[in-house]
Amino acid sequence: MAIPGGATNYKAARSSLSRACRNGNREIWANSRGFLTSQPADGAENGEKTSPLEAILQVPPTHWAGGGAAARMAKYAGQLSTLANRECPPISPTPYTVSDTVWTSIYARLSTILCALDHHASQNFSPDHATNRPFLPKTIVRAVDEPSPRYGERHMGHPLRNQEKDVIYELSNRTLHQMYALLPEEQVNAIILGLLAKYAWRYSVEIFAFCFMSNHFHMLARSKKLQLHLFMRDFQSQLAKKINALRNRTGTFWERRYTATKVMDDEAMVDRLRYIVCNPCESGLMRHPEQWPGLCSWDIHKSGEPMVGEVVNRKTYWAEKRKRKNEYKTEAELIEMATERYPLEMAKLPQWKNLDDEAYHQKIVETCHEHAGELAKKRKRPLPSPQKVLDVKWNERPKNPKKAPRPLCHGGDCKQRQAYRESRRLLVNGYREAIAKWRKGKSTVEFPDGTIPPGHQFCVGGSTKIRREPPAKTS
Repeated sequence: MAIPGGATNYKAARSSLSRACRNGNREIWANSRGFLTSQPADGAENGEKTSPLEAILQVPPTHWAGGGAAARMAKYAGQLSTLANRECPPISPTPYTVSDTVWTSIYARLSTILCALDHHASQNFSPDHATNRPFLPKTIVRAVDEPSPRYGERHMGHPLRNQEKDVIYELSNRTLHQMYALLPEEQVNAIILGLLAKYAWRYSVEIFAFCFMSNHFHMLARSKKLQLHLFMRDFQSQLAKKINALRNRTGTFWERRYTATKVMDDEAMVDRLRYIVCNPCESGLMRHPEQWPGLCSWDIHKSGEPMVGEVVNRKTYWAEKRKRKNEYKTEAELIEMATERYPLEMAKLPQWKNLDDEAYHQKIVETCHEHAGELAKKRKRPLPSPQKVLDVKWNERPKNPKKAPRPLCHGGDCKQRQAYRESRRLLVNGYREAIAKWRKGKSTVEFPDGTIPPGHQFCVGGSTKIRREPPAKTS
């Protein structure tokens, strides 16, 4: 088989290809070892010429790791060959009429094929994959990342974060490997309550419902100051640190970034609140949410009284401990002096905000009680006791963990969801255009409202005010 471009080895050809991919320069591509020009094949008789794409197609199927991967790679190489021969004959290196976006895509794809060819002899094959696909080094995969056909840029790694002032979001996340690190023990519940109340107070976040299970949590919240991301950043990071210290472990605590799913209409708000409060029943662990030993907003809805979270301020603790007048005070007294208390109340759903507190909480209790009864009728398996839930070890994980795709939004009819999808598309387009200007060094760049510009921590159009001090103590 002829080596593409007349290079002496695939490493040299791959190097020139990677450089062309990074620079997006067609001249580098054309001049680096004549990759697109027909070259005499090594060992060919009578100076027979073979183009690189034809040489790739001549590779024996065994070199493509076998299975369906061989057919897919050969088929794609054939499509590239047709495209190149139509718009850019290999015999004439210049001029080229193919657009920059198409060329960049061709660079990346051919580089990937060359990398696979270069490494086929030394690759180990995974026993867990039926097709035995070759493992490509991460550095190579990043270097030849496929550009977006629409924007000519790399794909966005995560869904773009944005917030709206009057929108309620369902927030959720789960622990690494879904281990039971949030097992509802008394000390864990106290840590969660203290941090949740503290950062909801600091960032003025309205919480409508919440439930913390053994390996994940759900929360219904809104931030009119557009500081929901700051609230989740501090809450999740501090919770991970404290639970890790409690469990005597280190490393990653959360499995992924938290998800914030928009709730579209009033009916969906009630449905998500009912789902969150009754999550122990939805998971098949309890008959009623009041039986759940973990932290849940059911207690607030039922009693109508706010919970109080306690957090020990370590800075205050050490400052008081260094004072000479506190030399003979006990550890418990010093901790009491440094303890900050934050009330945690449940906000009212917008459609029921005109109800008084008692009527509102009674409506929530009736809705959740009815939903728990419906779930109990459908259940066919016996339920574990609360003590059996606590007997599980925190480093265990479910045998059959649940996995489901993240929905675009909650509620709404087909037209509303389609309109929201279109608005998201326009938002992402606007952010891409703004980030492109910012990368070019332009000083005045306007990012879409509700998004976070690079290097900033506050949203565009959001408030920058943060309540640093705890609420005043009441006698």
